[in-house]
Amino acid sequence: MQRAPTSAVVVTGLAAALTGLDGGSFGPALPALRSGLRLDDARAAWLLSAYVLGTLLGNPGNAWICARRGARFALSFGTAVYALGALAMALSHDAPLACVARFTQGVGAGSLLAIATATVAQRSPADRRGRAIMTLSLVYALAFLGASIAASWIGAAAW
Repeated sequence: MQRAPTSAVVVTGLAAALTGLDGGSFGPALPALRSGLRLDDARAAWLLSAYVLGTLLGNPGNAWICARRGARFALSFGTAVYALGALAMALSHDAPLACVARFTQGVGAGSLLAIATATVAQRSPADRRGRAIMTLSLVYALAFLGASIAASWIGAAAW
């Protein structure tokens, strides 16, 4: 098996980082979102539920796209859908639009880490596969931790 091209390594790393950034920043950002959108606890919970629902419904579609068009297209498409949801989230001023935005983000990002991991496993030689997958997991973990810390600091400064 050949060594994975640099572009594949970068793209899969970015997919892992994107999912880590979203996961790590959402919790610390939730109080500011709640305040800005004037949400009570029950409505604020729908922001997370909408993302999870988007992930559950988006994963089969993303898997279908990956099987038909390849991992490169699936990762690009998922990232674009996530970015569209992020833009909608940034522009939302009420709970329904924010929920639709989080749902869209879930549809896009839900399977990015799974596709990235499968791509790394497929492109890595057997003797390096475990190390490659752990490196991808480390990218996710560092992005998650960095986002958690940064979002807490940014949130504290904003309040």
